Amino acid sequence: MGRCSAATRIVVVAGALAALVIGCGGDDDRASSDPSTTTSPTNVVDRSTWSEQLDVACSELDADYADLVTADPTDRDDAIEHAARVAAFADELETILDEAGVPSQDRSTAAALSGRVEELADAAVDLAAAARRGEVEQARKATRRLTDAGAAINPLAERLDVPGCSGF
Repeated sequence: MGRCSAATRIVVVAGALAALVIGCGGDDDRASSDPSTTTSPTNVVDRSTWSEQLDVACSELDADYADLVTADPTDRDDAIEHAARVAAFADELETILDEAGVPSQDRSTAAALSGRVEELADAAVDLAAAARRGEVEQARKATRRLTDAGAAINPLAERLDVPGCSGF
């Protein structure tokens, strides 16, 4: 894909955030994500309608977080702020998927996409918490999880014709 999106930048920023947290030292206590319950959507939507609506919503979200494209955290405070923005982006992406319903076809692929987005959101929350607390090892682990979830999202989003939800 030729576009540079906020989603693309999340992984790059996550690496910079981890480097800043690591450079600032800190303890290695375990960061934990906010416990949240996700409800499975029950409304079934025509697959093409689902894809079109989801792609538009993801593209709008990407525009809302365009500042992540130019993010360049230079100190720990910047890292903490940007980690919180990454977590907010991932949380909103998770909400968009929850509200989209279930496509009439490719349900297992859509469920896999939703699962990967949930993993992305959890990792982003953990990264933000690790950045706030200066937890070096937890920042590294969260960054790896964020990178892995993002990489898994791309092919699923492409298969579901929602390129606006890919780009990690």
